[in-house]
Amino acid sequence: MKTRENLQNNSFKLGDKIFHLYGYGCGMVLEVDVGCEIVRVLWDDPLLSQWEDEPPRETFWTNLDQIILLEKYNAEENNQ
Repeated sequence: MKTRENLQNNSFKLGDKIFHLYGYGCGMVLEVDVGCEIVRVLWDDPLLSQWEDEPPRETFWTNLDQIILLEKYNAEENNQ
């Protein structure tokens, strides 16, 4: 189980690629609320977030303990 210290060490930031451990797949961090331990994510496949009788959601908030970091965003690489 992840501790608060582990979550802060991950220090998710805008643009980081993440993977959701419980079925929503991969996405990109749009916003972080460390106080509440949540991040807002733009999902690569919004259909994975679709509930019955609801449209898919391109973004939503999820708990930090439900995601893992795949790749840190590197502004220098992405500006070339």
